Amino acid sequence: MSPSFLIVRFSAIGDCVMAAYVATAIRHANPGAGISWAVETRCRPILDEERLLDEIVDFPRDQWRNARWSPNTWREQILRFSRLRSRKFDFGIDLQGHSKTAICLRIARPTSRIAAFATDRFARRLNPLAPGDPDALHRVERMLETASRFGILEMPEKPLTPKPIGLESLGLDADERIATISTGAGAIEKQYPANQWQEVARNLVQNGYQVIWLGAKPDPRIGEPGTTDRVAQWRL
Repeated sequence: MSPSFLIVRFSAIGDCVMAAYVATAIRHANPGAGISWAVETRCRPILDEERLLDEIVDFPRDQWRNARWSPNTWREQILRFSRLRSRKFDFGIDLQGHSKTAICLRIARPTSRIAAFATDRFARRLNPLAPGDPDALHRVERMLETASRFGILEMPEKPLTPKPIGLESLGLDADERIATISTGAGAIEKQYPANQWQEVARNLVQNGYQVIWLGAKPDPRIGEPGTTDRVAQWRL
């Protein structure tokens, strides 16, 4: 019987893309495995439901936050957690390490569970933390190293993500090598310096990528020859 896996990574968009490397490695190593992912509703669109995952359990945390004291909110949260526990997963991995994701994995109660990160004392108490310094490796490498405790996994060249839709309407060719860079961040202090983004873009262009800058109106506009600026023009 094929094993079943629960991946817990609620947010954010870029972090979920990095975590998709782990799900992809599991899928490549275990083509028949059942892979479920617990994620915030706003990040669901960047997860591949066709080739990568068998199930997505979304958590509408923005909605819950706006009605946090409502009995309906508590009832819905309990139902989501109960749904996960009823799956009786063989393996569970917390790839975020916050209290909210640690609680999710603990309540789901897979046969074996482990966390790649634990950002607070409460999270450290809820689930076993993978050995080693979580900050000694790149996030993708740390997450893959953690998941490899459940079996040998190889780093995929790229993660399985939803197939591009409607690129032609944007004047793009789906067969081209395209790299999009979001210039903004959740907070100004988290924004990557413009000169470093320019260095990244130059390297991508030299390797044959078409680089497109994306972002909202307040996000930085980064000029770099050979790239395309679509900040405040296209939705991320």
